[in-house]
Amino acid sequence: MLLGGGELNGVRILKAETVKAMTTNQITEFPLTLGSIHGDRFGLGFGVVTPGGKEKTPMSPGSFGWGGFFHTIFWVDPAKKVVGVLMTQTYPAATSIQPDFIKAAYEALED
Repeated sequence: MLLGGGELNGVRILKAETVKAMTTNQITEFPLTLGSIHGDRFGLGFGVVTPGGKEKTPMSPGSFGWGGFFHTIFWVDPAKKVVGVLMTQTYPAATSIQPDFIKAAYEALED
């Protein structure tokens, strides 16, 4: 539904304007460290990848996502039409497989 701009299987769930606001940088150039798995800026509920943050992640600018307490993550990359989900149950996490998972997912895509 988020990849579809608020629509899923022909059914409108959220207005396109709502999804756009949620997934657009809302903090301008305020410096923010979300880690490479969450982008470099923040929308309304998601970390977002801006062109300036592209060097930290294989995600395309405009991608967005977030993670959970036990190191679960999801992201949506509208440019590549990819949705990624990693369900883990680790706490505390001495190391994180999240960056490696994201990298492997993008390496598996055919250009």
